[in-house]
Amino acid sequence: LASPPSIFTSPFSKQVKLGYDRFSLCSTALIERYKFCCTTFAVRPVKILTLVWRDDMASEVWLIAEFTIKEGKLDAFKDIANKFITTVQENEPGALTYQLYFDHKQAKCLAIEQYRDSKAALTHFKNAGALGLKLRGTAQLTRRELVGNVSNELKLAAIPFGVTFFKPWGGFVREQEVSRAC
Repeated sequence: LASPPSIFTSPFSKQVKLGYDRFSLCSTALIERYKFCCTTFAVRPVKILTLVWRDDMASEVWLIAEFTIKEGKLDAFKDIANKFITTVQENEPGALTYQLYFDHKQAKCLAIEQYRDSKAALTHFKNAGALGLKLRGTAQLTRRELVGNVSNELKLAAIPFGVTFFKPWGGFVREQEVSRAC
């Protein structure tokens, strides 16, 4: 198998050193919607290893909210939460992830939300209005966190809600290996 070039660059990435030997370049795809570069290599003839790097990840914003559900209000909470999910999915294209999780007693709900950038998160804050008030009638908002490089405009909108802000420090995102023929 041929070795890939030792340096690969794209309009969305810094130079990335590829330290792999005996890999064959199968395909390179630039996916504009998410602005990431995906280079795929065959590892031995049957396995595919996909390396993904994104410089725009620094602009993504995560919102983490925890609700403690009021006694006897679980069904009402779930109904309103389902309306929220549908509304966000249909009207907020900048919302990349919007998921709810319940503890084993269904007394607490954790909302994990990912937005393309501060502008998309701000759109969500502006759209939450009436449904947010209904949701608060069924549960107490006990934890509010914004994670990422949050714009000053989003900070000003979030401060009245008692949000805690977290800036990026370090880490990585690992893409999963996919097995298939090249």
